[in-house]
Order: sequence, then C-alpha cells, then structure tokens
Amino acid sequence: MSARIFTFDPNRQREAACILSDALRDLGYPHAYIGGYAMRLLGSTRFTEIIGHDIDVLIKPGKEEMKHIRQKLIEVDPHFANIGVFKLYCQILDPDAPAPQSEARAHVLIETLATGNLGLPTAPEPTLQFSTQDLPIELPVLHPSVLILTKLKRWTNIFASSRPKSRKKAASDLVDITFLVQHCGDKPITSQRELRC
Repeated sequence: MSARIFTFDPNRQREAACILSDALRDLGYPHAYIGGYAMRLLGSTRFTEIIGHDIDVLIKPGKEEMKHIRQKLIEVDPHFANIGVFKLYCQILDPDAPAPQSEARAHVLIETLATGNLGLPTAPEPTLQFSTQDLPIELPVLHPSVLILTKLKRWTNIFASSRPKSRKKAASDLVDITFLVQHCGDKPITSQRELRC
C-alpha cells in the first residue's frame, strides 16, 4: 500500500467538500463547514500550517455516535476512508497526473466534529449557503456571527499559553476574529432573514 499524499489544493478541497455535503444530505445529517475551510469560503486569505489544510465539518449526529456516521459515509461513497478518531479522508482522482500515474489520488483530510462537543455549537446553524459557478452544489458555512464565538472561545483559553503550538493557534484565531469582525461589520444583520454576512 502506498503512502497517502494529502493535498492542500483548494480545487481538490472544494471537490471533496461537495462530495461530503452531497453524502451527508443524502444520509439526512445537518452540517456546516467551520474552521480554516469556512474562513476561506468567506474570503479570508489566511493560510497557515495550523489551520487551513483540512476541512472541518460540524455535523448534528442525532442519537448516533460520530464513528457510525463516518462508517456510513464510507459505505455510501467510495471516496471516503477512515483515518482516525475524528478524521476521514476523501480520495480525489488526479486528472492532471501523467499516465500511468493518472490513477494517483490526492487525499483531502476531513475532520468530522459533532455538535455540542469540544465547546462547539449545539446545532450547525444558522448557515450561509456558499455557491459559485464552479460548485455543483451549495455548501453550508456556519454563519460568521457564530464562527466568531467559536474562535473567541478557543482564543480566550489559549492566548496566554506558553506552548508554541497553542501560541500559533491563538495567533491564527486572532487573525480570523479580526477578519470576521470586519466581514460582519461590512454586512450588518438587521433580521433573522438577512443572515447574509
């Protein structure tokens, strides 16, 4: 078995997110993108070693455990494979690879997170439906007004840490918080119907 090569290519990540959202909708699980991937969909250009290489998805599991949902994803779509406690990866065929390497696959890392755990929101809502001409489906992104709360919560717990990894996360969270404040400030919400930061 060859080693997995994880890709940070935004086009491959977009394809993986579309495959994932399609599968989660078919299985009936509400979900929303969070973390670095959501930040990029909202227009942030920050890309660091700590956040931004994987896709974080918040899933409302109902009464099921997340491991059962990951197993269902693997069973319904051959793109998925399990890689750990919270993680899946999505295999994307690399059409740019020269023959005979055209069967080479790029692997997009996906972190599956249950609502209400790890200080995350209890529901993957409200969301913005992100779409562009090159996306075959709309991708739900946790609304910036909620994303900022998740970032603030973590930042307040780690900003004074002396651990190098925590300090990097705190610094990138602060960049995200600043971006989200500016993003929402540019597009104020006047009613529940206008959740369109």
